[in-house]
Amino acid sequence: MTEFSEADLEYLQGLTEGFYDQFVDRVAAGMDLDPELVRETEARVYLGEEAVELGLVDELGDRDAVEERVAELLGAAPTTREFSPDRGLRERVSVGSRRVAYSFGAGVADRLSPDEEVEFRL
Repeated sequence: MTEFSEADLEYLQGLTEGFYDQFVDRVAAGMDLDPELVRETEARVYLGEEAVELGLVDELGDRDAVEERVAELLGAAPTTREFSPDRGLRERVSVGSRRVAYSFGAGVADRLSPDEEVEFRL
């Protein structure tokens, strides 16, 4: 098995930081927040009231409150329906995991010499 070189680790760290920067930018723009506030949350999970205090969510409510708010915004009662995915949770997680693993492997393989033999194990 090939060990990661310092250059490989720097490349992977750069990818991770790039994805994180995109995430911060999108959240900040979508919620009209200062990007530094988003960075300070460190992608933690917050309970509802604390998320409101931090400005990460607009307000809290149940399904009825959401329907009322949407009706106010639209000026008409919304039509709602239950979403039921075609695939079960296990299959969706499996497909997602394979895509992430493939992308990671492709990124690593791109950084390695084509003459090197590489073995990946999950």
